[in-house]
Amino acid sequence: TGNLIMVGLYFLTAVPLALFIILLVVMDSFSLTKWSTLLFSVAAGMLMFLVSWLICRIPAIGESRLLVSIVEELCKGAILYLLIARHKVGLLGDATIYGSAIGAGFGLLSNVFYLHAHGGANVWHTIFLGCEAAVMHIGCTSLLAMALIMVHQGKFGERRRAKVRGT
Repeated sequence: TGNLIMVGLYFLTAVPLALFIILLVVMDSFSLTKWSTLLFSVAAGMLMFLVSWLICRIPAIGESRLLVSIVEELCKGAILYLLIARHKVGLLGDATIYGSAIGAGFGLLSNVFYLHAHGGANVWHTIFLGCEAAVMHIGCTSLLAMALIMVHQGKFGERRRAKVRGT
């Protein structure tokens, strides 16, 4: 029964993440999001958690919260860059959805590692973990995705001046 409870807790942390991604896809009426790329993004986010976790095992990096955060964002950003460079993302809304999916995969595996390391948690703590990952990992990665797609399209940092009529 102990293992069954842990599996249930792992699943429970995924619920807020999955609901958030589904909500984004449903709300974006102009979405060109492909489910295969969306699932790839979630899996890649999980893979990038493992990569960042391994990198953060290096004592000089793992002892600094700042360096850990930088490593995590660079790992998630690498997948975003790959999707944008391969022209899998064209619109700002799609970049947000794929970035959110990467963040969801990253946050999901992060929660699994946390629960495993701490021997489980109660139901409310587990739900909070899922919501916290949704806000932090999904939010940061979707913002990064928006910035990267705008840089790629040449719209980031561009100043637009209103044209005055008659001049």
